[in-house]
Amino acid sequence: MKKFFAVLLFAALIMSLTFAASAAEAAGVTHDPVVINKAYTVKGGDGKTIPEETLSFEIQPDASNPADVGITIADVGTAGAEDLIDIKIEFGYYSVMGIYKYVVSEKKGETLAVSYDETPIAVIVTVLNGTPGGDNATDTMNVYVGVYEQNEDGTLGKKITGDNLDGNATFDAAFTNEYKMGKLTVSKKVDGNLASNTKAFDIQVSFTGGARAGAPILYTVSGEEKTLAFNGSDTVSTTVSLKNGESAEFTNIPAGISYTVTEDAKHTQGDISTDEGYTATYANSDNAETGSGYGTVNEADEDSVEITNTKGTVIQTGVLLESLPYILIGVGVVAAVIIIIIVRKRRNDDDD
Repeated sequence: MKKFFAVLLFAALIMSLTFAASAAEAAGVTHDPVVINKAYTVKGGDGKTIPEETLSFEIQPDASNPADVGITIADVGTAGAEDLIDIKIEFGYYSVMGIYKYVVSEKKGETLAVSYDETPIAVIVTVLNGTPGGDNATDTMNVYVGVYEQNEDGTLGKKITGDNLDGNATFDAAFTNEYKMGKLTVSKKVDGNLASNTKAFDIQVSFTGGARAGAPILYTVSGEEKTLAFNGSDTVSTTVSLKNGESAEFTNIPAGISYTVTEDAKHTQGDISTDEGYTATYANSDNAETGSGYGTVNEADEDSVEITNTKGTVIQTGVLLESLPYILIGVGVVAAVIIIIIVRKRRNDDDD
């Protein structure tokens, strides 16, 4: 019996030492999540709309970190964002004192007309003993976080955010992307004495190259606002009906998109005695006057296509305008002959 109790006592002692060792190994601290910001610089379009996409980030721990403890950053969607986008950095559990460095960079996306920020940032985690000279396993530990710009040579630049030990954050955004857009205005003009100012002309407007577009094109016609989304397709089209003096404005067109503007062929069919029978000409901001409207939207472009429909005829007055000059010449000759006859007759009368 005594041997049995001795064995139990020995086992309890071993277990208590094991738990103590585990507790010593587990002693440590973590840090609350830190939020950094993502911004977009929008050029052209409405100057504010950003594309819908998912932002991802790459984290590279420094080889000199005291222990294999990481940080995590979840993917962030931009849908519905109008200003700065919050990016949350979450921290692991630190049980070894020292300075930890993580280089964070944004993964380059594929959204059309977006230039991604390729400058990395540095996240510095400093783990200290709460009691100077104390033991890591038994004393309270403190952890501090700072987020900095990362210089090309690997040194730290200006502080972005973090614990207020060396001043407040100096920048609003850790990463800034640039989104480039343009505009297109399609307008209608009619000319000629048979042209109608109240007739609506159907015009097809097509955009190509938008398979990677992250936001829809916006357009306004007759005071009504509409959207034209690619939804993964390369080309989208819409038909607008415009009268003399009216126009349709397309905005938020991603840079690199090409467009074609073509009036429905029915308006140039028939002759002047019909409701159609117009001649259509196109004036393009990107090209000389041609038989169609086309071009490519570049950064902050404000392109335009004006379609002029002409329909007219010569007014029949009973006298052909082409022969009028000859008639006037003939009248003049006759008048001159009469004057000469009258003058000669008077001279003859005087001689008598």
